[in-house]
Amino acid sequence: MSRRRIAYVLKSSDLGGSQKYVLELCRRLDRSVYDIEVVTSSGGPLIAELETLEIPVHIVEIPRYGISGLAELRALGALRRLFKARGYQIVHPQNAKPGFLGRLAAKRAGVPIIVFTYHLVPFHEGVAAWKRSIYRRADTWLARHATSHMIAVAHHHRRNLLAQGVCGPDDIEVIWNGLDAPASPPGEEGRRVAKRDRLGCDPDRPVVAYIARLMPQKDPLTYVRTVAACHARGAQAQFLLIGDGKLRADTEALARELALDESKLRFLGERKDVPELLPGVDIYALPSLWEGLPFALLEAMAAAVPSVCSAIPGNDEAIVDGET
Repeated sequence: MSRRRIAYVLKSSDLGGSQKYVLELCRRLDRSVYDIEVVTSSGGPLIAELETLEIPVHIVEIPRYGISGLAELRALGALRRLFKARGYQIVHPQNAKPGFLGRLAAKRAGVPIIVFTYHLVPFHEGVAAWKRSIYRRADTWLARHATSHMIAVAHHHRRNLLAQGVCGPDDIEVIWNGLDAPASPPGEEGRRVAKRDRLGCDPDRPVVAYIARLMPQKDPLTYVRTVAACHARGAQAQFLLIGDGKLRADTEALARELALDESKLRFLGERKDVPELLPGVDIYALPSLWEGLPFALLEAMAAAVPSVCSAIPGNDEAIVDGET
């Protein structure tokens, strides 16, 4: 039997949740059945990860923010030409803009199977009302005319899509994100002390860590304000902020404004060894405004690190308040 050629489509080659999702699929799909390729934008660490897995990468610059019109049309044409030239049997875009451009291009290129994953529903509360209306109408049309099947990473998203009339119950299923259990049992004291040393932390004081991109969705500014409030109440914990992104400068400026020097809040930047560092953390903090089913939260849970997270859809499918 000939192998099926499949293309995953992403707008960014940074290592966010949807990129981790695609990486897990690339690692686990049977290569004797599927020829796997990835279409993404240039410049991010995802590309090196895919090269390590010997996954072919095609660069198509899909605009990340806003809607310019011309850039989207260029990306749409590039995707259609690529899909036609490569002869994919399956195209599987991730998230809103690749989902719109990728599905439309795949339909025009005659791709027989088009799958789409909702990591977030694009018409969530963080989006302006007029944009929500446009996104909902576009998704409804695409679901009916340019999608074979859809996946949601959380039950809330599926319920939302059904309630909005985007698709029918047979058109979409929930498949939660998942991770392998850690190779070493979490919580071993010697391992914990070693990780504290790697973080540069005092082994005798609690460690609280924000580990996420510094983006509006993840709301790092609320974390910084919370750190300041904790110190005002005499907290002896060590507070870390691990990650990078477009709000890095704003986050650092707020820390300076609130007199949070390095002894009160340490910025560690982007780290590739987060799963290895988690055993050195006592509390994981994630104050997101909206979520799918975040891999960072699942990583903290797999490492048996208690989490303090915003009570929003997605998070509430992983956490039982006061228990997990």
